[in-house]
Amino acid sequence: MRTKENFILLIISIVLLALFILIASLVYTYGGNLLIDNSIRDFFYSIRGEKYGFIYWIFRILTEFGYIYFIVLGLIATLIYTKLDYRWCLLFIGVVLTTLINRSIKDVFSRQRPEEAMWWMEESSNSFPSGHATSAGFIYPFIAFSFYKSKYSMKVKNISYAICSALLTIVMISRLVLGVHYFTDVLAGAISGAFISVLLMIASNYCSINGILTLGILDKNKDNGN
Repeated sequence: MRTKENFILLIISIVLLALFILIASLVYTYGGNLLIDNSIRDFFYSIRGEKYGFIYWIFRILTEFGYIYFIVLGLIATLIYTKLDYRWCLLFIGVVLTTLINRSIKDVFSRQRPEEAMWWMEESSNSFPSGHATSAGFIYPFIAFSFYKSKYSMKVKNISYAICSALLTIVMISRLVLGVHYFTDVLAGAISGAFISVLLMIASNYCSINGILTLGILDKNKDNGN
């Protein structure tokens, strides 16, 4: 069963990688002149209203669900829950990988953000791909996968899937509303994060099957055989 599941996850990872390469090629070739980017940027400019209004504060708060400090809080909560078993270790590896890869790609592409006068928050790094979307693209699918593998009821699992999907979508939209990214930035970010997430899902299955760190390093009961 898990062999089949890993095969499906591998296919998904290949599709995600191909999509990222396609988007990256378009961005590298056309820079900030992609019609879809400009059209979606102008659409969000037209509906967001005045700065410091209701929409500003809502999305200024919601965008933090893709910020590194929020991700670190998630790591700490997972550490306490798993007592440093393979799930936390993979989550930690994923956070480090997404951060390093995102920064490296940003440096390679050096894409300028949309017009600074339209920003609703300050940013200092390059635009492609979105770091917030990359973090969200990694962590929320991985959390949903962890619930899928858990013994929680189907109702709890479905709620977790809905929340994770909503948070990922909200983080992506928030970057557009705040005017600090193009659509291809957030799409490529989410895809690159999801790619890393899927690879670590495969690693998670491997650890589970082979009994690698299935008991947390901090688990006091492991020495008692419980």
